Amino acid sequence: MEISFSNKKLREICNNECFAAAHLGSHLAATIQKRIADLAAARRASDLFFMPWISTVTAAGCGAIILVELDNQGTLICEPHTRVRKLVSPASDDIDWDAISRIKILEIRGPK
Repeated sequence: MEISFSNKKLREICNNECFAAAHLGSHLAATIQKRIADLAAARRASDLFFMPWISTVTAAGCGAIILVELDNQGTLICEPHTRVRKLVSPASDDIDWDAISRIKILEIRGPK
């Protein structure tokens, strides 16, 4: 899957483990690297549902949010980076996850 980022610092954290370790600690940095590699290996968003660290996928009004758990240290907040196609109608919450091959990482949230 193709991955983009909401800003340059987030891209640097997700793509550079040393940079991430300096800002977030080595364990969280390593976990982020693993999750990014797994996200990149998926062919489409529907493949993500088989990964145990995908905690929630919710329809959010006009789009969708994908929550990626980081070993109880936080969450990657992602969204499809392409137009979300609905299976039934535009008002439906049934998203065609097979049609999504690009995601955008919006932020890293700390633990609750």
